[in-house]
Formats: sequence, C-alpha cells, structure tokens
Amino acid sequence: MNRVLRVTTIVALLGAVGGALGGIVIASIVQVHAVVTAPPGPTVQPPFLAIAMFAAAFGATFGLVLGPLYSWSLLRRVPLWRAIGETALAAAIGAGGGFVLSAATSAPFAGALVLSAAAALRLRVAHRPVPASIAPPVAS
Repeated sequence: MNRVLRVTTIVALLGAVGGALGGIVIASIVQVHAVVTAPPGPTVQPPFLAIAMFAAAFGATFGLVLGPLYSWSLLRRVPLWRAIGETALAAAIGAGGGFVLSAATSAPFAGALVLSAAAALRLRVAHRPVPASIAPPVAS
C-alpha cells in the first residue's frame, strides 16, 4: 500500500472516530434538553441508545468522507490533531445548532457542513506559510 493511501485511510478513520464522538456528545445534549424541557406528567422519550447510535453513525459517516477531503485540500499544513478535532467539534456544534433550529429538516446536516467548512478554512488561514520576504530572521 503506498504512502498516500495509508495516510488517507488513517485520516478517514480518525475523522470517523471524531465524527462519532461529536455525534454522541450532541445526542447526549439533545436528550438532556428533551428531558429537562419536557412538560410535567408522563412523556414518551425515545431510547437514548437508538438516538446515540444514529448520531454516532451520522457523525462517523460525515468524518469518514470530510476528513480526507479537508485534509488533502485545505489542511495540509495543519497538525492532524487540530484538523480532526477542531473540524469535528465545529461540525458537532453546527449539527446541534441546526437541530435546535429545526430538527425535522436538513438543518442539522447543513449546520454541520457549514461550520466544519468554516473551521477548516480558519485553520488553513491560521497555518498558511509565511513568505520569506516577511519572515523573521532565524537566530543562529
């Protein structure tokens, strides 16, 4: 297996793990919110395990696809832990925000996509190479 394929596989798997963890965190927050804001009296809550598994599967799929895409296109100079961690956190926040706005539509998907792309672009700008003409002199 050549080096590019190995690195892509590792980044995809790390993106899937980061996405799954982000999905579980958002599912937990949504479940707590549903319990706290439920009207008094008996209510029917969907089982948390089913919600968490759906959120983890969605997050893992998202990370599996977007991890390598962002890494090879926008984040080549960014440390891997920041590339995976910050974009996964941004996607989780975007999905949670989209769920709060409208759980019945595609708002969670759009929120995750928009905020993860924004995080990737922010990281790209923050880690762009400094041109040699304005770089500080190297101490010897």
